[in-house]
Amino acid sequence: MAFYLLEPWGYQMENWRAALVASVVANTARDPKKKKPFDIEDFIPKEVEVRRLGRSVDQDVLRAKLDLAMLAWGGRKPEGAI
Repeated sequence: MAFYLLEPWGYQMENWRAALVASVVANTARDPKKKKPFDIEDFIPKEVEVRRLGRSVDQDVLRAKLDLAMLAWGGRKPEGAI
């Protein structure tokens, strides 16, 4: 946890880094007389929470990936696999 506070990682940080680059590129191409400068927040995707059967879609995707990894490693389908 302490290391994460010093060096955050994950998709939120990747979104922030990509948004930083996108805002710099967009600001170099904008007409300064017509538009205000873009902020980083203008390019960060909005979080949309989708729930299905009480679980988030991210949980389902993670479970499917883990099931595939277990299948590739062990050669048999785990119980309760999607």
